[in-house]
Amino acid sequence: MELLPEDVPNHFQNSSFFSILSLPCGKLVSRYYDRKISSDIFLTKTEKGRCECFRFVAAIVQNYNVYVLAETFVNSSSQETFGSLRTAVETLNGTDLWYAREILKMLDGYEGFKQGK
Repeated sequence: MELLPEDVPNHFQNSSFFSILSLPCGKLVSRYYDRKISSDIFLTKTEKGRCECFRFVAAIVQNYNVYVLAETFVNSSSQETFGSLRTAVETLNGTDLWYAREILKMLDGYEGFKQGK
């Protein structure tokens, strides 16, 4: 497969790239294989020990070693997340408004929605 120049890391310039990676737990298929694909998202534990969400770009073979090229998701600001819910909450009043704002506060504070846990 041929990657876009901006997707190729410098130290993998002369490597082989593959758009499908079969693993014991399932198969990752890159958007390079099919633009309408939905099986390119996976969770993994990072070097910092956090579980984060990534998008599979390619499997790279170099010197008989296999590497995974993936991109991270950029966290949205808390005001961008759950936009339609925030708009609906502001139409409420009284105790409904208070409870709805408490729910939004809990969602904003829940790290899993931000880090893919």
